[in-house]
Amino acid sequence: ELLTINKSCYYQHSSSNFSILSSRITEYSRFARGILECSSFCGLILWLRWRITLSNKPHIHPDYNYITHHPNKLTRVLTKMYVHAVNLGLLFAPTTLSPDWSYQSIDLVESWWDARNLYTALGYLMVLAIPVITCFF
Repeated sequence: ELLTINKSCYYQHSSSNFSILSSRITEYSRFARGILECSSFCGLILWLRWRITLSNKPHIHPDYNYITHHPNKLTRVLTKMYVHAVNLGLLFAPTTLSPDWSYQSIDLVESWWDARNLYTALGYLMVLAIPVITCFF
């Protein structure tokens, strides 16, 4: 009789583990499908934009956006990523809004050791955490 009770407990435990595992797989597949749909839509929008502009890059004068004309590619990439993080921060807390369209109010991020890279990493992690949190919690 003890053996029968242990077998029934084992089967109940293993079936509950299976249901938990199958629900996790369903959540992962829903998350993966959402990522695929979102990236497909973004790819379609980028392709349409490229076709509309006939693959010509817009000419931006250096006085309007000096970041795009900086000779060092690392500086351009780090500064543009920092601009994204600053704009994300202004979206949540618009305390220091400025009508500066020339990007002159943001200093260049010239190295990996700049402390503003931590702010950039935090901003990107926050953006990446949103779909994970909404899907799994």
